[in-house]
Amino acid sequence: MSEKYITINFSLVLGAFIQRLNRFMALVEVNGEKYYAHLPNSGRLKTVLYSNVPVYLKVCRKPYRKSNCTIFKLFG
Repeated sequence: MSEKYITINFSLVLGAFIQRLNRFMALVEVNGEKYYAHLPNSGRLKTVLYSNVPVYLKVCRKPYRKSNCTIFKLFG
């Protein structure tokens, strides 16, 4: 089986998951500061979402968004 790679056109920031606020919003920590992050999966995720799980975040600072970033990958 051959390995396949994808290319992403944005940078990722390493952070830590703190807690899930609702179905689509989470609280994360990056360099000691807390931010709201969009969580694109509304599923339960109880087996992978626990405090201090490392996450990769896509930073997105647009005025119409409620959060500063989106959780792109988590390590659960």
